[in-house]
Amino acid sequence: RGETTLANRLSSQVDVGKLKGVAGWLGFYVYTGIIVGVLSLPMPFFIKDMHWFEKSVYTAFTIFGIYTCYRLLKLKPKAVKYVKMLLAAAMVYAGLAAVVWMIPLFEGGEIAVRGMQQQVGIFIIWLIWFRYFQVSKRVRATYPGEFDGTKPR
Repeated sequence: RGETTLANRLSSQVDVGKLKGVAGWLGFYVYTGIIVGVLSLPMPFFIKDMHWFEKSVYTAFTIFGIYTCYRLLKLKPKAVKYVKMLLAAAMVYAGLAAVVWMIPLFEGGEIAVRGMQQQVGIFIIWLIWFRYFQVSKRVRATYPGEFDGTKPR
């Protein structure tokens, strides 16, 4: 085919020897995800004002986040796919939470403004990481089976 996609151009420019492995921004994501995830896992149980649904969602996201980072660290098959699923779900949740914060915003609540800003910020962070896992040369070199149909090495 005469059509060149971004994925093909990126994969053809990757110097596998230099970029392969869990290092750089990928390493930052993985190690931070594991460390912060483990340390923050008990947090919802100490917050009395947190609704049980929020505690459940937070705990589920944290556990799945630790699991996906572990899969990335151990170079497991479908690791990038699971991370993208987590990030997409987190973006949907942050977007819905931002909409929920808009309800008290119409009543002039200052707390609602901060809550909505926080959720929008979280959404943007997850969007940046999602995009990183789509276009990163290091991710493509480290998990080749995620992009070209072959099994990861």
